[in-house]
Amino acid sequence: MTDPAGHLVPQPAVPAAGELWAYRARGQDPLVQVAVVRLGVKTPQRVLVRFVDEEFEGQQDWVPPARLKVPWSGVDEYVRGNGAGTRCCDPRLASHSPRSWLRVLSSTC
Repeated sequence: MTDPAGHLVPQPAVPAAGELWAYRARGQDPLVQVAVVRLGVKTPQRVLVRFVDEEFEGQQDWVPPARLKVPWSGVDEYVRGNGAGTRCCDPRLASHSPRSWLRVLSSTC
């Protein structure tokens, strides 16, 4: 898709079953990795996700697609591009990428 000037306009990514995504329930929460299980068919739209980290013990939940922020492969770039968007104030996490936050937190608790 292009804008009136002919420039390519990026389209938002749409989750698909089997993909890994960065999930955030609330603005102050850290990003966590989820696997998309399937897309819902009812309205309002929902996505069934499985929380990947062992801390969640295989928990699954139907969530609004807006909570899936970016494919997991792009989480580091997303965090860099959003600056304070991580809403992280824990000093233990300052030198780590979001991909390793759960590991860091669980090892220091």
